[in-house]
Amino acid sequence: MGNLQDMLKVRHKSRTDRLTESEKLLKTRLRQAQMKRRIGSVHVLHQQNALAQIKFDITDLLRVQVPHENPLVVSLIVAECLVRRVLIDPGSSVNVMPRITFDRLEIEPEKLKATGNPLLGFNEKQVEPIGMVELTVQAAKRILTESFVVVEIHPSYNLLMGRGWIHRVQGVPSTLHQVMRCLGPNGTKVIDIHGDQDPPPNKSGEEKPSVLTEEPLLDVQIGHKKPDRTTRVGSKLVEEEKQWLIDFLTQNADMFAWSHSDMPRISPFVSYHFLNVDPNAKPVKQKQRRFAPERNRIIAQEINRLLDARFIREDNFTLPMIDQMVDATTGYERLTFLDAYSGYNQIPMDQIDEEKTSFVTERGTYCYKVMPFGLKNVGATYQMLISKIFKSQMGRIVEACIDDMVVKSKKKNDHLEHLQDVFGVLRKYEMKFNPTKCSFGVSSGQFFGYVVNYRGIEASPTQAEALIRNAGPKTIKEVQALTGRIAALSRFISKLSDRCKPFFDTIRGHGRQAWGMNNDRH
Repeated sequence: MGNLQDMLKVRHKSRTDRLTESEKLLKTRLRQAQMKRRIGSVHVLHQQNALAQIKFDITDLLRVQVPHENPLVVSLIVAECLVRRVLIDPGSSVNVMPRITFDRLEIEPEKLKATGNPLLGFNEKQVEPIGMVELTVQAAKRILTESFVVVEIHPSYNLLMGRGWIHRVQGVPSTLHQVMRCLGPNGTKVIDIHGDQDPPPNKSGEEKPSVLTEEPLLDVQIGHKKPDRTTRVGSKLVEEEKQWLIDFLTQNADMFAWSHSDMPRISPFVSYHFLNVDPNAKPVKQKQRRFAPERNRIIAQEINRLLDARFIREDNFTLPMIDQMVDATTGYERLTFLDAYSGYNQIPMDQIDEEKTSFVTERGTYCYKVMPFGLKNVGATYQMLISKIFKSQMGRIVEACIDDMVVKSKKKNDHLEHLQDVFGVLRKYEMKFNPTKCSFGVSSGQFFGYVVNYRGIEASPTQAEALIRNAGPKTIKEVQALTGRIAALSRFISKLSDRCKPFFDTIRGHGRQAWGMNNDRH
């Protein structure tokens, strides 16, 4: 009996030892799995029944300029407006909105609620808030209503988003990878909010945050008993200012052209175009071009239009610097953008040179009586006309290049007087403008591909979006086209020559250099 009990004790002890060893092995494997997961990726967020994982790895650095010490600055849709330079700050317990951003978002003051809790800064200095406002914030396919503490500060950023909002969108920000990675609404997809990387200059009050959107326009009728004769005015004008602007435009409706028959043309004593042709040069005979019947019908319609408008029958001038003209339109409270109605066609051709513009169709041979588009120096001739008739206004209240013109006023109360001055010159020389392409009394607008206003200059959203959506180049011509698009935004991209060096190297190599991952990351 004693031997049997001893045998049972030995057997029970052996089984207990085996269980203890199994538990130890299981714990060891769990620790190894956890360490492997931490080393392989930053795995920091779980969601019950979610298939997606938030993690960062070395491939996320391919789109980032490294090394860097930049904070995570993004763009968000706040109160249905695109707000740039938004700082993602996990160290802040609240969302902070500077007063200047509150004003530029044009939020009704009635929405501002009182709050008695002061903000405590990094230096333990208290800042008394103006109030609190609730606005919608759209990000990561979510639209959340967030509370912002409005404060009277001079920041380098338009908004500061705190950790409360970060948690609500289930986001994990990484300043190294310049992205905040969020779980989608159902937890099965990861959505990225990429940073803008380049930090704003720290000028302590001198830098003005930009919440810039192009001002919407209103169509207004300026033709008596003719509803189709309209132009556009700024939608932000007060009622009194809008009414006197409409009255002024109605009184001067004869200064616009809605069709070619409304154009009396510039007097040839003021300006006309002539061709610089070497009299010893051998004339080139134009070949008769044959087109399909449907194209011939279209050509015939265009010829009839030119004949009805009296455009057809059987000098070197330096253009202005575009950048200087764009810079000269900033800092003005009121702007009016004018666009000439078929501007080139308002200048008559020199009779001696009319026959040099001849062209052949099935209906016969024709030549232009007015300066047509496409000739070599027509832009210079038109600019010479503009500089001649606006000699006393150019640079003071007018900026013009070719057929794009801006009337600018430092003070909005002076704008009507400046318009009267400009329209007096237009009436004198019988120049007409296209009312459907003009914008009167606005605070911002597009001028030569830039958005200009009182605060400064920004890139056209259309150009920026086209560059962002541009696919990677595959040929030398595509690389050249890409560098051309980037050059149009050169004033807004820091260290552009360094960033474009791979493009230039590829172009110089005439295709011998392969285009790989190192080039794409630039």
